[in-house]
Amino acid sequence: MLTAYLTTLIIGGSLLGLSIFGGGDHEVDHDLDVGTDADLEVSGYLAGDVDADADAGHHGGGLDAHGLDAWLPIGSLRFWTFFCAFFGLVGTALTLATGLGTAMVLAPSIGVGYLSGVGATSVMRSLVSKPVGKVLGAGDLMGSTGVLLLPVEPGSPGKVRLQIGGRSFEEIAISEEETLAAGARVLVIGTDDEGNLIVSHAPLLNA
Repeated sequence: MLTAYLTTLIIGGSLLGLSIFGGGDHEVDHDLDVGTDADLEVSGYLAGDVDADADAGHHGGGLDAHGLDAWLPIGSLRFWTFFCAFFGLVGTALTLATGLGTAMVLAPSIGVGYLSGVGATSVMRSLVSKPVGKVLGAGDLMGSTGVLLLPVEPGSPGKVRLQIGGRSFEEIAISEEETLAAGARVLVIGTDDEGNLIVSHAPLLNA
């Protein structure tokens, strides 16, 4: 059995090494179809609408990832990679370090290999099933303050820079009644039908 343990350790370890050092953009689960649609909407440089759709299981009547396939993902290359790596590792270590019989070594080797394979597969499926991004619309900027990069006046739009969550956004700004010079600190009070930000003088804070 030592030869079998060493062989599976080499195969599983090699595949695991390739998946780690070969780049994270190569999906090793061929039972997992991940469709990612990223649309970059430029409404004054505001990026948004990143959608990730994950479908676990084979097309056309495959096993549900939350049913039997979650406990026995035999169609997952990731499962077999981890299973072989840890099955071989435990089997080799116990064979060389102890005087246990074949059955006493085989049982924990299978158990550890199985648990590591199921665990790795479940974690990756959970990660890819979560949304990649959140749409940030003009309405989310309501009540925020920024600095005008270009002046605005009624009928003549300008541009405002906002800092939200450590990120900087530059948006088209309009004013319904006021004339605001470049460099003025403004408050976003609404949006028009085209998604442009309606701004007004930001109130001064008392010291």
